Amino acid sequence: MEGTVLAKLHKHVIPWLFMVGLLCYLDRTNLSFGALQLNEDLRFTCAVYGFGAGIFFIGYAVFQVPLTAVAHRVDAATWLAFISLVWGLLTVALAFVKGPASFYVVRFLLGVAESSTYPTMWAVLARFFAPAHMSSAYARVCSCSTVAQVFGAPLAALILGLTGFLGLRGWQWLFVIGGESF
Repeated sequence: MEGTVLAKLHKHVIPWLFMVGLLCYLDRTNLSFGALQLNEDLRFTCAVYGFGAGIFFIGYAVFQVPLTAVAHRVDAATWLAFISLVWGLLTVALAFVKGPASFYVVRFLLGVAESSTYPTMWAVLARFFAPAHMSSAYARVCSCSTVAQVFGAPLAALILGLTGFLGLRGWQWLFVIGGESF
């Protein structure tokens, strides 16, 4: 009986958490992949871009503990679905920033939205997997960042090539496609 339940958990829970982690990691790296086009189109200086990239982590650091506490008060799986939707929408919004102010606001809010993603993923794992099986489940989910590193750059290069399609630049497509994944 335990083997059947464990197999079902590995079939349903692990792939979902893996994809959330993968998309979260890709979302963080897409800014750097699109930097050349974004900075050129929006006429951002290195300082503007750097502050916008960094302000994400201010929101992330400040809100990680409080929003993770929310995940423990509500159903963690529901919270994870909600925050994934929110940061997906904010990622799409990033494609349509027009200047430094909107760039900073969206990046900060994106950091807030993503801040409890990984702790909530671990809470979901702890809810479904017994301690004896946690290390295997954790390792499978954590491999998402390695997979994202392997496929992220080539995928971003293809997407950046969509410049001009439907009137959007490649860097905008990175965020539209990345955000629409949710």
